[in-house]
Amino acid sequence: MPDTILLPQSVSEILALFQQSGFSAYVVGGCVRDSLMGNAPADWDICTNALVHQTKQIFSNYPIIDTGIAHGTVTLMYQNTPFEITTFRTEGKYSDNRRPDCVCFCNDIVQDLSRRDFTINAMAYNPQQGLIDPFGGKTDLQTKTLRCVGNANQRFSEDALRILRGMRFLSRFGFSADTECQTALHECKYLLLKISPERIFSELCKMLQTDFLFSVFTEYSDVLFVCFPPLAPLNKFLQYNPYHDKDVWQHTIKAVCSAENDLTVRLALLFHDVGKPECISFSEGVAHFYKHANVGKQITDTLFRQYKTSNQLRENVCELIAYHSSEIPPVSSTVKRWLNKMGETQFFRLLQVKAADICAQCKSVSQRLQQVSELQILAQQILQEQSCFSLKDLALNGTDLLELGIPQGKAVGEMLNHLLDQVICETVENTKTALTKYVLSL
Repeated sequence: MPDTILLPQSVSEILALFQQSGFSAYVVGGCVRDSLMGNAPADWDICTNALVHQTKQIFSNYPIIDTGIAHGTVTLMYQNTPFEITTFRTEGKYSDNRRPDCVCFCNDIVQDLSRRDFTINAMAYNPQQGLIDPFGGKTDLQTKTLRCVGNANQRFSEDALRILRGMRFLSRFGFSADTECQTALHECKYLLLKISPERIFSELCKMLQTDFLFSVFTEYSDVLFVCFPPLAPLNKFLQYNPYHDKDVWQHTIKAVCSAENDLTVRLALLFHDVGKPECISFSEGVAHFYKHANVGKQITDTLFRQYKTSNQLRENVCELIAYHSSEIPPVSSTVKRWLNKMGETQFFRLLQVKAADICAQCKSVSQRLQQVSELQILAQQILQEQSCFSLKDLALNGTDLLELGIPQGKAVGEMLNHLLDQVICETVENTKTALTKYVLSL
């Protein structure tokens, strides 16, 4: 793993302008970590011993936004790209377990790095001095270890959101936490109750879009249960059903990790069975969970409102949960009705949810996955053929019906829906002539 980082020209120019003005400046944090790992950084953060007013003087010819002025942070617009620039600082107490009560600006890069969360994020770089790595972040990258800077409990107590950030790094990079960090992740979990729901949900969404979820969700289930209480009853809740050899939580984890990296799909799978504990019943020793999909939808709807998610995301996830256990035979007319009901995007998401759900079960898996595949092929064929499955595709519209003598108002809508049903069933061809003839025959 090399110590040299290839900087974009714009970043090199910014660092050079600081140096020419008598200041030190470095790229820092995630961009250094990602570069050392051979990944392209999403953005380049810069830290400097220049105070904010001095930074503004150096870049007086460029737009600068006061994004975090109290903490020494501004955003420089350089060559139409935003760069976050922060003055070296140390931090005071974290009374709210989220942000420091005060900051003190300093002149030492190592002091600045010592306040950061994990060693892999506590590295800095500039072309003159090379890699600044006082806490062994590079070694931890090589050994795939997540380790806190200093005392782990103190780091998480300062900012409880670091707990979820740590879990996200584990699931993103496939790392393991060292013993102290691992213990602190569990011990400090209740501090997350002081973090805003929006922040928690944002971290969950980022985590769900990573590649190493299984081990993290398994090892740190207790942390997730603090953040999302409806998931807790799933743990060790046995299903007593021939299709399941796992408890509901282990089934859920496997289902989530079996799905494609689509946030809406993975959120739906995470909560798809939250209604089961309320709906269990037995018949001849076999458990059944009638109406658990509707109950799960209601629980998830309430939870997502508490976490202030967007209406669109909430509605999409809840719709997938409501229909995840619905039987859909691979028949053209049936698939068309589902496409009409859900729309193309949501229907294909539903098929992803059903496939992942089946993958996490233990009976007739191949056979039922084949049925889902048949549904997908059939839906794609319907779309490729531009078959009619919605009112907008109908060859006859409301104006046409009025001209044919259908009274204005409710009757027009009822007739359009009836015609659509006839077209979907292939009773009537979707042409203006055929539909007109049919209407006149009624």
